[in-house]
Amino acid sequence: MKHLGVLDKRWVRIFVLLVVGFVAFVAYPFVSSAAKYGDEGQEVKQVQQALVDGGWWTWVDGEYGPHTYRTVAAFQKANGLQVDGIAGPITQGALGLSQAVRGQQQQITKPVVAPNPPPGKIPGRCTEWEAGLAYFSPGWDVVRMSKIMYRESRCRPDVTSNTGCCRGLLQIHQIHIPNLAPCGVYSKQDLFTPGKNICSAAIVYKRAGGMSPWAL
Repeated sequence: MKHLGVLDKRWVRIFVLLVVGFVAFVAYPFVSSAAKYGDEGQEVKQVQQALVDGGWWTWVDGEYGPHTYRTVAAFQKANGLQVDGIAGPITQGALGLSQAVRGQQQQITKPVVAPNPPPGKIPGRCTEWEAGLAYFSPGWDVVRMSKIMYRESRCRPDVTSNTGCCRGLLQIHQIHIPNLAPCGVYSKQDLFTPGKNICSAAIVYKRAGGMSPWAL
């Protein structure tokens, strides 16, 4: 009987170790895949780049400082996630960086564009669309409009503003749709077509009497 008691204790220890190991395995993604305020390194840089690719303004420097914290929090709020400023598994999953926890992944059909960055802080331009800018409105300052396009959509034709009003490369407001038939625009979906979006911007520009509604 004494030997059986020792054997039972061993099985209990083995069972406890198995349970602890299983819990650690399940919890590992939550512990290892979270970037937070004060962190530095490649994972932070990947989060920052994913934010920028999605139209959110932040520095891609690998440092999780106040600006990145605020940008992550704004992204979480806009996409219905828990707002804590921490780029954990679910937030990273929404950014396309990792698979979110099953049953908790948010369904995001269109990326949300962040508010415009402050003037003078536009770091890029949409060179791949500059030919279209020159074609649809020869009077434009193409480089200037290319920078504005980068600010508005990060050169992505499929984005929608955080308010849902504006779409596409140059974030054309849906209120203009009735006047955009010459560009082949009859619905909100049409504004996701690059040529139609740029053409629409040219019409909006001309209707404003030559004064662009966009400003650097």
